[in-house]
Amino acid sequence: MAQKLIAAARRARQRAWLHKVLTRPQCSYARSLERDQRREHLRTMAYGGLDWLEDRDTEWSRAFVAERQRVAASKLAARRAGDPLNLTGHTERTKGERRAAAKKARRDKPTTARIEDADKIMRTVEVTGRFIRGLDPHQKRAMELFDRDWALATRSLKCPGFEPKVDGGSAQREPIAMIEAQRRLAGLKAHLGERDWTCLLAIAVGRAGAAELHRRGGPQHVVGSHEIGRIMDEASGFYGLGGSRKDRFLAACVSVVREMEKAVG
Repeated sequence: MAQKLIAAARRARQRAWLHKVLTRPQCSYARSLERDQRREHLRTMAYGGLDWLEDRDTEWSRAFVAERQRVAASKLAARRAGDPLNLTGHTERTKGERRAAAKKARRDKPTTARIEDADKIMRTVEVTGRFIRGLDPHQKRAMELFDRDWALATRSLKCPGFEPKVDGGSAQREPIAMIEAQRRLAGLKAHLGERDWTCLLAIAVGRAGAAELHRRGGPQHVVGSHEIGRIMDEASGFYGLGGSRKDRFLAACVSVVREMEKAVG
């Protein structure tokens, strides 16, 4: 039994050695061929690089340029795959995209404005975006007052470390200006209604003009501008600014009715 196992192991070693001997020339030839091809490619690239530097249009220089473009494309594809949002700037944006990004940066850049509150005190508020074009002076003033109230009502000035303790608890002492601004905003919301209040937030806080609202599915620019003006007129009336624009549609209807009355006699 043991002799049979020893003989089987010897035959297995012989077969393995024979297979190695028979396949060695083929593997050696394949490796030699691959090495020669690689050396020829490197030689072509070296000669092509020299021709390309000397501005000679040869077969080697064209092969060198094609290889450079292939390597650059593969590197760009790898960067795009690793950064699909283009955070590293691997792909240059088009002229339109750069212009739109610069316009958005200017619109969203926060600025500060000095606005007088109801107590005749000048306060500094942060204004993001831009004023809506085409507004009358009283409408712009209403937007300034709304920005003041919004900035005062939404920011928090309390410091937990300095809150007075009452019976083991803490009494929240908000500034009087903040409370008054919140009351004015609540009154303005009741004056405008839910629909116009939502539109006012988009116009004054979101700084969305007629073009932006139309881009999001709103009506045409003329209709959107009319709605913005009407809502700002309501806001200016709440703040007691007056100066509402003349209702041209109503004036036209009144003129038609008067002509009808004259015709009737």
